[in-house]
Amino acid sequence: MHITTGENWLFEIKEVRATKTKAYGKPYTANVTLKIVLGDLYVESALSVEEITRKDWIEIEQHISELGFSEYWFCRYKNNEKFKVERVIK
Repeated sequence: MHITTGENWLFEIKEVRATKTKAYGKPYTANVTLKIVLGDLYVESALSVEEITRKDWIEIEQHISELGFSEYWFCRYKNNEKFKVERVIK
């Protein structure tokens, strides 16, 4: 579980918003939202003005691993049908 404690509060990490930029506050070219739901990590969105490269996904997966996950989920659409896909991090 992704919980830290304070004196009177528990803080549970539920969402990470990642932006592709060299420095905080500068313009960015992509963003990815990671959400933790019932112990599983989901990539909820991956939006970019250019293609998100394999190198980008390796960096994103490295962060997912650092959060303690060895796999994540995302949704795909085919013929107007939504289906869930699992990706195992190697």
